[in-house]
Amino acid sequence: MERWYKAELRGIDAVRHDGIWTWNESYVIESDIYWHEEGLTPRRILRQLRIWNHLSQASKGKLRVVAEDDIIEIQDKGTGRPLLALLLLKTI
Repeated sequence: MERWYKAELRGIDAVRHDGIWTWNESYVIESDIYWHEEGLTPRRILRQLRIWNHLSQASKGKLRVVAEDDIIEIQDKGTGRPLLALLLLKTI
């Protein structure tokens, strides 16, 4: 059985304290995104965000994807600063 996820894309304003990044605030960029479970790989996530123009082509090689439970963060590879988050809201 195929699984689809309903997701929400959020922009993140994060602050760093004692070397740890913490979300200060987040805001909805896109809601009601439907994502197939096979597409939830770091490479496919970044590719799709570039197709949707939420990431520039210049970001290639500069970002990493960190998944924890139902939150997938897009982070700056050099600093670890969270830039975007994909929140998996429910399975369809």
